[in-house]
Amino acid sequence: MNQERYITTGEFAKLSGVTKHTLFYYDKIGLFSPEIKRENGYRFYSFDQLEVFEVIQILRELDMPLEEIRSYMSKRSPRHLLLLFGEEEKLIDQQMKRLKHMKEWIKKKSGIIRRTLTEETGVIRVTEEPERYMVMIRAEKSDERGWAEAVGKLWDYCEEHKIRSAYSIGYRQETANILEEEYERYSVCYQLLDQKPRSGVYTVRPQGKYLTVCHKGHWKDLGETYRQLVQYASAQEIVLGAHCYEDTLFDGLVVQEERDAVTRLVCEIA
Repeated sequence: MNQERYITTGEFAKLSGVTKHTLFYYDKIGLFSPEIKRENGYRFYSFDQLEVFEVIQILRELDMPLEEIRSYMSKRSPRHLLLLFGEEEKLIDQQMKRLKHMKEWIKKKSGIIRRTLTEETGVIRVTEEPERYMVMIRAEKSDERGWAEAVGKLWDYCEEHKIRSAYSIGYRQETANILEEEYERYSVCYQLLDQKPRSGVYTVRPQGKYLTVCHKGHWKDLGETYRQLVQYASAQEIVLGAHCYEDTLFDGLVVQEERDAVTRLVCEIA
């Protein structure tokens, strides 16, 4: 053996920027083996193998599975590499699209959190709301199981139609029930959207004036906030419309304790 042409496993690992363990593993699965293996366990790589190993590293950077790399390395050719690159380019485009959507979601979610942090809770006011869109599911039963099933159906529907919102699940109340001080007779859950979904059935929440207030605390304590809202409407001679919406702003994703949850009540004005 010409020792000037060969190097040890440790030396090859150092030159190629990997660990000895990686080289042992690649040899074990038949992906990349040393040119010389001696009976005493010593292994030696040639300098020529550095170029071959660089090909493996490039393919690994493309997140290609080791089995696919092994298959390619056993029959590599210009045509085969072009086909491989074509497939990888499609995967990269898909990943870039997914990352772009995730970045948009993070940006929108961050905006909701920042706006909520500046909102005063308990302050009732008439606000001009932009047009928004809602994907809605009606619960078949009004108990906890019924609502869990309704939310599950809503998630499935949104996933099927590739609808992703930065808002948490909201709930719609009938104003007639609120006026009767019945605060837990929910009828619909919804996914709020700032933009019209590209597919699926949706409902428009029109642009216009709404009576709004931010409630901080458990949703079961919303009754007191609703009472104050109704009193305010009566004092200001505001006639409420058919529905009140509970837009969840801070939920379990954002806060640890229920007492820190924030729900924005958005009530229609007739």
